[in-house]
Amino acid sequence: MMREANEYDPAVQKGDYLAGRNQWPQEIQGFRETLVSYFDAMTKLCQKICNVIAISLGTDSETFEREFEPPTTFLRLLRYPPKPPNITSNIYGSAQHSDFGCITLLAQDETGGLQVMNRKGIWIDSPYLKDSFVMNFGDMLQRWSNGLFISTPHRVINTSGKARYSCPFFYEPNINANVSPLARCITSENPLKYESIVYGEFLRSELKNGYERHSKND
Repeated sequence: MMREANEYDPAVQKGDYLAGRNQWPQEIQGFRETLVSYFDAMTKLCQKICNVIAISLGTDSETFEREFEPPTTFLRLLRYPPKPPNITSNIYGSAQHSDFGCITLLAQDETGGLQVMNRKGIWIDSPYLKDSFVMNFGDMLQRWSNGLFISTPHRVINTSGKARYSCPFFYEPNINANVSPLARCITSENPLKYESIVYGEFLRSELKNGYERHSKND
């Protein structure tokens, strides 16, 4: 699901990319209410985390707020099926990738299978920890920080023999936000690495390319 937006929402009125209503199943009682409540809580949590990140970069806590008015947000409910017993090699539940936005908060079950790549290029397990989230940094935070924060490469290899469930929440800039390195992150030791981009244009291109890659593999 994404942020609920009816026909009177300013984003819908402007014709913003991806703006609109969610489609809800009718037969699951309480499903919509539960997800909307969780979605709203996660949005508020991510706002606070971004304020802390801004401070860590030496800027004002509200630096990012105007770039998330409103944010582009995705909540996904994912099921990774078990590996078929007749296949001996590892197969990816999700191949290596990084997330497009700013931060991702992931709730996962006890099955395991999530791996992240450290700065040495080594894959390490990210195990389940009770009452906790896994937080990944995304491509836009890497760009804002001029590479001080790295967008986390990650993948899923489910070898447990059972289904894996996870619930990622993606917190991303407004579709019309201009994303470029913060001035405080550009120094003689860390010169400018990235040009300014419009987030919606970047997102549309990445989604289009991903769709085309998957279509060729089907």
